[in-house]
Amino acid sequence: MAKWWVRYVVPVMVEVDVDDDKVTRVVTLPEEVREDRDDMGHFLIYDEQFVRRGGDDQPQVHAFCVGEPRWGAVNKRRTR
Repeated sequence: MAKWWVRYVVPVMVEVDVDDDKVTRVVTLPEEVREDRDDMGHFLIYDEQFVRRGGDDQPQVHAFCVGEPRWGAVNKRRTR
């Protein structure tokens, strides 16, 4: 069974208490998840050993289509 990794970018907001120098909360923004790309605009797809592979071959395209996050009705901010 072949396994592939598709890389995404998830914005993270960090709340900091500057009086105590502590992180008080971390919030991810899943509704803003997007595919990660290199400087040339190519999607970042890796094989089982985390070796980057081109995104134009059938296994990589299939992994990219299957890997798309689907948040559905869960488009809420997540907190720690």
